Amino acid sequence: MKARNLAYCGIFGTLALVLPMVFHALGLAGVTFLPMYWPLITLAFLVPIPCAVFMAAFIPCVSMCLTGMPLPPMTPVMSLELAVQAGLLGIIRACAGRTRPMGWGKTFVALAVVLVFGRGLHTVLVWLLVRLFPNLQGVPHLALTWMAFLIGWPGVALMLLFTPVFIGSVTRQDGVCEVRFLKALRRLHLPEGVVLLSAQVLRWFEALSRDAEMLARALELRRGGRGGRTQGEGDNGPVMRMRDVEVLYPGASEPALKIRSLDVQAGEKIALTGRNGSGKTTLLSILAGFVSYTGEVAVFGQEPKGRVLKNVRRRLGVLFENPDDQFLFPTVREDVGHALEGRGLSREEIDRRVDELLTSLGLPTGNRPVASLSRGQRQRAALAGILAAEPDLLLLDEPTAALDDAEKMRLAEVLRALPSTMLVATHDKAFAAALCSRTLDLLY
Repeated sequence: MKARNLAYCGIFGTLALVLPMVFHALGLAGVTFLPMYWPLITLAFLVPIPCAVFMAAFIPCVSMCLTGMPLPPMTPVMSLELAVQAGLLGIIRACAGRTRPMGWGKTFVALAVVLVFGRGLHTVLVWLLVRLFPNLQGVPHLALTWMAFLIGWPGVALMLLFTPVFIGSVTRQDGVCEVRFLKALRRLHLPEGVVLLSAQVLRWFEALSRDAEMLARALELRRGGRGGRTQGEGDNGPVMRMRDVEVLYPGASEPALKIRSLDVQAGEKIALTGRNGSGKTTLLSILAGFVSYTGEVAVFGQEPKGRVLKNVRRRLGVLFENPDDQFLFPTVREDVGHALEGRGLSREEIDRRVDELLTSLGLPTGNRPVASLSRGQRQRAALAGILAAEPDLLLLDEPTAALDDAEKMRLAEVLRALPSTMLVATHDKAFAAALCSRTLDLLY
């Protein structure tokens, strides 16, 4: 399972567990498990079909145990219903999204068909269940069947109203649907508080999508770095080679980056300069395998995509522009030492190397929480976690952000002493001059 799918399963699976517990704690026993549906249905649009079906079948059982609800006969009904709906939505998404991602309209139609089918399936399963258990909850089986049929339609209506917009927000495939949705709420003359709350929820979903994506990137890079370098791959030629490369983001009318020819030799330290939006981060993202491109790219003699991407990432160290996206552990020493684990080193040797790294970057050696560090300290702590893996190629995105002049020069000295090849995206000309032997100015 890819790290991004793992991140989405973790986030939406947690939501599917937490929301029923909240409703149960509020005493809303009759609708306790309805909030479970929309996170699992949304998940069907984000991850492969087997992952979505497994989560949809597994979460109801776990939720029943956590809430202590005395409804064990209903658990298989919910699990089967959700699994079937997740599978159907996954199939529809796979078929409809072959040429391009599903827009708001197709998402709405797919949801309507599958949710209505799910209501019918739920009713049939409950009818079969009460035939097998005539005294279920002491309610006549015909009345219980009608209750099962009627109670879910308000939830279906709410999901049809909100879920397509949330999916568009999370996947960022239909950038205008959120605006149209909020305008429609205003035309309905709903209270201003409802509109503002809806806008904040949409912003939260966008942030959720970004957090999941950045967590996936951090996991993939850390997973690759722990294996150490792979010898002999691309060591006889340029470390990085680009020919006629172009990146065009979805919905954009102009390329975010165009490079005709670029070679980087082993040991070179190159500064990437240019105005905001000139493509510095995009260039680094290409080398790390984060964005799609056209043209020819080789890193250590291999193209950074597909099955060989993990071999490339095993020799990379990537510093994100926002250091908070980099951390996997809550404390500094755990995060920095993570890259050294699995290499056969003793705990004493790991502690010694962590102390050396933190001291060289001017950081306290105590096991402080990451949240207690200043912005500049978090920047250097994130870099320490990267340097611990001893990467052959460092991709640094604004490494001097929030650092004062003395800290910048200290960082330049530390990086200059390393044998690694480096590409440094920066606006700091003094830092670039102190560290790099060559400057590449990217233009619009």
